[in-house]
Amino acid sequence: MSKDITLNMIQVKELGFLLKKLPDSLPFKVLVSGLRKAGKPLEKQMKSNAQSISKKIAQSIGIKTGKNKQFPAVWIGIHRHLLKKTKAFYWRFWEYGTTVRKPRKANFLRFWSVKTQSLITVKQVEAIPARPFLRPAIDSKIKTVEKGVIFEIRKSLVRFLRRHKKKFAA
Repeated sequence: MSKDITLNMIQVKELGFLLKKLPDSLPFKVLVSGLRKAGKPLEKQMKSNAQSISKKIAQSIGIKTGKNKQFPAVWIGIHRHLLKKTKAFYWRFWEYGTTVRKPRKANFLRFWSVKTQSLITVKQVEAIPARPFLRPAIDSKIKTVEKGVIFEIRKSLVRFLRRHKKKFAA
């Protein structure tokens, strides 16, 4: 499901050299802030695609930061902590679709209807076709994110160094 982002190794080595000169706690903050800003266009595209399906699904899309200080990472997509607030668990049915559901042993599937307070009996439940909204957003914005990663990390690093000029003047 994920696509790898390839970056220019010269730029990555240059950034790595700069980040090694800074205090240990700083590179994580700088990298994460740059990654979050680089992922904003992808998050916006996902939300706009999901808006046509459901506002609750669109509200459950966000950017989450990893907690491992050695490997800064961000995850863009539908997140569990947002799903608890919105109760939009059904997003996966829209994204991936379902198959035909038939009974195993009995001749019928039985469901309890809360609305009519009665038992509903059916032979099978039809499949829901997949209507992806996350994958097209990833495919359309992956190049933008690739270009933005190095740019945004550099920008956040420069912003930090401007704020703390006196500490790193030597």
